[in-house]
Amino acid sequence: MEWNDKASLIEKVKAIYNVLNWNSHEMSLGRVKTNRIELQNNIERAKVPMSIAFVKMAEKGDIDEITASENIDLFLEWTTNVKYTTNTLLQYEGLLYRVIQEHTSQADWTPDTTPSLYKVLGIDENGIVFWSQPISQLDAFMLNDEVMHNDLIWVSDYDNNVWEPGVFGWHLKDEENESGDAEVIEG
Repeated sequence: MEWNDKASLIEKVKAIYNVLNWNSHEMSLGRVKTNRIELQNNIERAKVPMSIAFVKMAEKGDIDEITASENIDLFLEWTTNVKYTTNTLLQYEGLLYRVIQEHTSQADWTPDTTPSLYKVLGIDENGIVFWSQPISQLDAFMLNDEVMHNDLIWVSDYDNNVWEPGVFGWHLKDEENESGDAEVIEG
């Protein structure tokens, strides 16, 4: 693979992704003499630059906030005495925050207590996560999980729910009867 140092970050990420996918596909057809261990090693070597690229793309806005917050482990932990620039993304106590005002962090200016400096991502002001399409049952929503979707709060009616709220398997939170049981409306 030829590497173009002048290529944009997105072009570099696409190039790495395409090489890994091509290698995997060619291996499955028996046309590449790479063994599985060698491929896994190549993927491991690519993780760091891919993670850096993901973070930079998220900070630039090329990756949406929900997707970024689903990959919180890629972002640095907030710490004191660090000069943070606007749009830097960082994690603090399990949540992802965007720096909205340049500053040097200090112990009494934590992201959860200083909304003038940080904006929490991926959840609304009530702490409800924004819905995003699960990729598989591994990140699917479970029974009674609450999500925000199209400015409404939805509650999952099933475990391993991969459906979009309003399509199937969800009910609006305010459609619960007096006993607290959901009035499930299919469709």
